[in-house]
Amino acid sequence: MLKINYKETISHRLAGIPCLIGVRMCKKYPPNPKADNPYDYYGYCDVDYDILDSKGKPAAWLEKKATKSDHDDIFNRVVEVFTGDEL
Repeated sequence: MLKINYKETISHRLAGIPCLIGVRMCKKYPPNPKADNPYDYYGYCDVDYDILDSKGKPAAWLEKKATKSDHDDIFNRVVEVFTGDEL
């Protein structure tokens, strides 16, 4: 099994269960007033993460419990940790 080196692991709770978020990548793209689409014009963040159990191992069973709202919360937390900005 391939060991993944995460840039950061963040403590979290998902469905009341303690877990970790393994952040693979978080990149912030600044606003570009000359852009021709809203994403580039206003700027955005690109985030990639895995949901891990409390021991740091991938937890597919826990990811299945995650709702859209849970993923939004995780995204916002990752952006806040990496950029210092609250969304």
